[in-house]
Amino acid sequence: MGALYWLAGIISSGCVFISVFLHIFICTYVKKSGIYLLDDSLIVTNLISTFLVTAFTTAILIFKTSNNINHTAVYISICAFICFFEFYIGLRLAFNPAIYLSSLQAIWKLNIESNEIDTIQNKYKCCGFYKINDISSDDCPFKKPNSCYFAINKNVGSKIVTTGLSFLLNALILLITAILLVIDVSSSDTNQDGSINLN
Repeated sequence: MGALYWLAGIISSGCVFISVFLHIFICTYVKKSGIYLLDDSLIVTNLISTFLVTAFTTAILIFKTSNNINHTAVYISICAFICFFEFYIGLRLAFNPAIYLSSLQAIWKLNIESNEIDTIQNKYKCCGFYKINDISSDDCPFKKPNSCYFAINKNVGSKIVTTGLSFLLNALILLITAILLVIDVSSSDTNQDGSINLN
């Protein structure tokens, strides 16, 4: 394996650092906003992403001296899968964070009488999810309350977009890694005299 293989390992290491910092960022705003009381999927998704990227990068760095081209072919396939995963999550969060926030409505309805819902409503001085009359107006103790969807979106909407952009950045870096690995495989499959090895 050549210098590009080594470079791919170094570049993918950057994805690990991004994932770790993103995890800290997500945990901070998800807990402060109270979203974690309803749903912790953002935290779990980033943990999965961090694990995949870390395992992928570790494998590259451990086997960087291997002359087995099949190793690199496997890495390219894994990298492509992780890229797709990160692009999918990133696009959903970055360009339409309302999709994620709207998914909380079903959880809200299932837990309408729970302490978690009361905690969120007290935190934001809001009532209901999309509409204040999602619950009886007699049950809302606040004067001129907003819907909780509006309050949560105002508090974390931009942070969710930032989360999505971070996933997209990771995917872009991994895509560069995959390209470097493809180039390295191509160069490794070429004889030193310049002839192409067709075997």
